[in-house]
Amino acid sequence: RRVKLPPIPRRLARRLDGEEIAAVLEAARGRGIWPEVCLALYGGLRLMELARLRWIDVDMGAKVLIEPLP
Repeated sequence: RRVKLPPIPRRLARRLDGEEIAAVLEAARGRGIWPEVCLALYGGLRLMELARLRWIDVDMGAKVLIEPLP
């Protein structure tokens, strides 16, 4: 039998406001993951992008992330 699933509503991504960002950073500092959370928040990295990041992908002098070649 064919089952017809209801459409999945598409929601726009919601951004955190200043108070929410402050709360997230405070919680991250208490858990020892502040650098990773800062990079995710301010660099726009998704979880897997953050997990796959290597030191070779970071240019500390220029303060940029280098996109790895495919």
